[in-house]
Amino acid sequence: MANEEDKHISEVVTRLEQRYPQIDADTVADIVHNAFQHFATSPIREFVPLLVERNADRVLSNSS
Repeated sequence: MANEEDKHISEVVTRLEQRYPQIDADTVADIVHNAFQHFATSPIREFVPLLVERNADRVLSNSS
């Protein structure tokens, strides 16, 4: 399960890097990983990548 989740999170980073090319790639990755930590203890894992992407996208859109 963790490997699949890691793959999804990596895909989120890639999508957001493409959506926000003006923001440093390391910053995008940090924001995504911080968002992921917010959901790290969620018992239902199925929607975590989607929630992480929405959370990180909101942060990035406010900082661009």
